[in-house]
Amino acid sequence: DRGEIAALEERLFGVIFHLPYPVQIDFQTLLSQGATRPLEQASRRPLPSVRPWVMAILLLITVYIVLSDALWREAVSPILATAQSIIRTSAELTQ
Repeated sequence: DRGEIAALEERLFGVIFHLPYPVQIDFQTLLSQGATRPLEQASRRPLPSVRPWVMAILLLITVYIVLSDALWREAVSPILATAQSIIRTSAELTQ
């Protein structure tokens, strides 16, 4: 590559950070500061309550069960009526 990659790296660093490219980078110091600085600056916030979400999910499950039961009974009622009619007719014929 005859140093072309290193030259592009230097130019890219200068464009992004508006600083001259450092000849020697101390990655140990750079990484340790980067990891601790955000944690030190962060504020502790309480986690949001989970209870409203649990209640909403339970409500949705309950509504789903009630609606599906009502739709099932509505869909099956004509079939059950026909079956009852057949059973009554069969019982009358066998007597």
